[in-house]
Amino acid sequence: MEELVTYEGTKNGLFFIKNRDTEVLKDLYRLRFMTISQINIEYFGTAKYVYNRLGRMKEAGLIDAIPLLRNQDRDRDLDIRIGKVYYITPEGVKHIEDELEEDVDISKLETRTAIKSSTLARYLIANEVQIALRERFILYSSPIVKDRYNLNRGDQIAGVLERGSERIGLYIPNSDEMVYKRISTEIDRVSMHGIGDIAILCWTDGILERYRGLQSTARSIMVLPFLEGIGILKQVIGTNFIERLIKRELNLSLVSDVDCLFARYIATDGRREYYVSELLTGDLITFRGLLSYTPQQAAKDRPVYLLLWTYQRWEREMFEDMPHIKIIEIEPDFGKLRLSDTVLSRLKPRCPSYISI
Repeated sequence: MEELVTYEGTKNGLFFIKNRDTEVLKDLYRLRFMTISQINIEYFGTAKYVYNRLGRMKEAGLIDAIPLLRNQDRDRDLDIRIGKVYYITPEGVKHIEDELEEDVDISKLETRTAIKSSTLARYLIANEVQIALRERFILYSSPIVKDRYNLNRGDQIAGVLERGSERIGLYIPNSDEMVYKRISTEIDRVSMHGIGDIAILCWTDGILERYRGLQSTARSIMVLPFLEGIGILKQVIGTNFIERLIKRELNLSLVSDVDCLFARYIATDGRREYYVSELLTGDLITFRGLLSYTPQQAAKDRPVYLLLWTYQRWEREMFEDMPHIKIIEIEPDFGKLRLSDTVLSRLKPRCPSYISI
């Protein structure tokens, strides 16, 4: 159903706000910025139509755009050129204000465009998570998260994925050492503010290697390569995916869940019991728990089946010579993810067979 809204400045003084336009405005408020490619893949599907609708919305004063300049802030990790980036205006917020969950402070919108190019790029990269996971999670961007969870203004968190009572804090760091130090002290604190698991998506091998060294007492810290990480979040989190793998790949029967540092389940083949662990989600606490579980302990307790993706060579090398840990490699098959073709143009997945850019 369309809503007829009159705006001065449009060609004929009239502009029909369609349901899709309203959803775009809500996304622009929640995510702060989106590229035309991201908006198109989510709502319109054809380049000609998305340009037409965004042009009319901009003419009506509901949205505006700024350029994202390549390497403006000399951030080598974010050497990306995207072109125009759209954001919602105060007039646009007034149109959707009654549909938003939180109170709106229009004055805060004035500071949205005063943003570094590298920070803007991180917002856009975080939006790719929303595009891929929309049917399962809602992504709230960092400023909304900081207000909602009473976090500090300078915190590094990029957003929170929410579904019911489930909360996953999202980090997309660069290679800056100061950012690493801030995140390492921040993740435990945000867990005390109602944010449960932590997902750190790393888009270079160097960043991935650095963040594997994080120390934390948070419930779960998933350190994942960026593109594969989106697929893992979609497939694994909040599903019975691991239970299905145990039955299909190991031919074991589940005995019970287990609450220990290195395993999630106890399973049996009818003769003896095993711990079943997984590093599919890149969980640091599980990783360190496995390193501390010795053959002597396993002889008195249970050996371990460890599930890994086929591309996790580093993890395999860490455990393949441990006699009490048997590695089972899983071929990833997440189906095609909907991803924008601009933001991720320079990112290459480690297993291109299951992610289409």
